[in-house]
Formats: sequence, structure tokens, C-alpha cells
Amino acid sequence: MWVSVLPTVGRANIVNGFLSSPEYRTSAVQRFYQTLLHRLAVPGASEVHGWVGSSLDLLSIELIFATTNEYYQNG
Repeated sequence: MWVSVLPTVGRANIVNGFLSSPEYRTSAVQRFYQTLLHRLAVPGASEVHGWVGSSLDLLSIELIFATTNEYYQNG
């Protein structure tokens, strides 16, 4: 499917589609919990869902994680 629409929408729009997809954002936010906050358990869906559905880009979300007390205590 993606190959057939590539000439029409261009590479940048296809990449943006992947990066802004709920699946990718969920994976990225889960990694932030694990790598930045050093949580061993996968975060609950309620913790992740708010971030995934927000209008913030992933860099902004990562920055917020990196400025929390939990980050400074566990990071």
C-alpha cells in the first residue's frame, strides 16, 4: 500500500505518518518510562494513553520525562 501512494504523497509524509501513528507513539512513550525513569515494569495503558493522545511531539514528551523528580531520583 505505501509503495503505491509514495509518488503521490512523498517520502516525508509517509515517514510522518509512521512517526505520528498511535502504535509508534505508544512504543516511544513506553521506552521513555523504561530508559529515562528506569522502570522495570511496562507502564499501564492509562499512563501511556494520555501521552499518546496528546498534541505534544515525542521530543517534548521526552523533555517532560527528563525534568521530573522521578527522573532525577532514578535517572
